[in-house]
Amino acid sequence: MVDNVPALTVETAVAEPWIGDTARDLIAGSFAGVAQLVVGHPFDTIKVKLQNMPTPLPGQPPLYTGALDATRQTIAAHGPLALFRGMSAPFAFVSLFNALLFATYGASQKAARALRATPPEAPLPLADHFACGFATGAVATAISAPTELLKCRLQADPAAFRGPVDVARAVLRAEGLRGLARGGAATFLREAPGSAFYFGVYNTVKGALATEGHDGVRRTSGVALLAAGAAGGGAYWGVTYPVDLIKTKIQTDGARGAARRYTGIVDVGRR
Repeated sequence: MVDNVPALTVETAVAEPWIGDTARDLIAGSFAGVAQLVVGHPFDTIKVKLQNMPTPLPGQPPLYTGALDATRQTIAAHGPLALFRGMSAPFAFVSLFNALLFATYGASQKAARALRATPPEAPLPLADHFACGFATGAVATAISAPTELLKCRLQADPAAFRGPVDVARAVLRAEGLRGLARGGAATFLREAPGSAFYFGVYNTVKGALATEGHDGVRRTSGVALLAAGAAGGGAYWGVTYPVDLIKTKIQTDGARGAARRYTGIVDVGRR
């Protein structure tokens, strides 16, 4: 994901009469994506710096002793705005990403219902939420792979580039269009399984926290949705963090014309 944690699913609530389900989810998802990006990006920057930290030579201390030290050094060297470096790339595509995310998830749910002949009002089995989430993450890789590459290179070396356009120019000049897809396989291995666990856990927790009203309709409160989203996000990162580390190393490898250290996913994992 461009680190996305959708706030709602296609099945979340009864649509208002003046707006359709898809439009409501796209609007809500876009606002949620922007909020999550603004709040979470500084933490993501520190994550990338720690992941991209070179292995110290024997007897030498590591570049960073931890997240707080990485934050302190980053602010001291480049100012507090350095924590937001690389945000413009995912920010520019957050609406498109969420549109693709929700459209794919909605289409996957419809396909699952058609295969099982499940009525619209009946909940889908947990396995179907995992399968729909997997399909959603696989499709979302088309957007998240190149934007993650631009973001990671800006975060890893904030002084090297003026912005995402400058990074894109450097990549295209050195590697052509294929360079923007670097790390695509690792991104897929993060997005597809991660989205499967996100949507599977999210919908499980959302269903468990739903309460039945006087009219017999089960509804989920805003607090319950936040709890479900937190649980889904925790599941996403718990499953995918190792491959996210590999993805970061591949996408920042060879930046600024340096010789590449890794030949692929297996090589990074082996080292």
